[in-house]
Amino acid sequence: MVPGEGFNSFRGPGVNNIDLNLAREVKINERMRLKFVVEAFNLLNHPNFQQSPVDQVQYTLQQDTDTSYTAIPNPTFGQPLAVAARYGSRAVQLSARFSF
Repeated sequence: MVPGEGFNSFRGPGVNNIDLNLAREVKINERMRLKFVVEAFNLLNHPNFQQSPVDQVQYTLQQDTDTSYTAIPNPTFGQPLAVAARYGSRAVQLSARFSF
């Protein structure tokens, strides 16, 4: 909890993720079937980032004398410290299934 900030007051970036699944089943005869599947994950290859650690130090202390300190506001308070990918880049997967 950060002093002076409400609960869940830090918001992370949104997520744009489109997955696609195409399937086609072909009947070979009465008992045998062949199914083809194409799956694409993150189809538009949009970068998505997870909520990263946030600089939660609101003030830093500077010692003036042996017993006196001054609180200096942190200019990077509330800023992300790192950026990490939430999902990978675009991925396409092909599969076939033979049923008998």
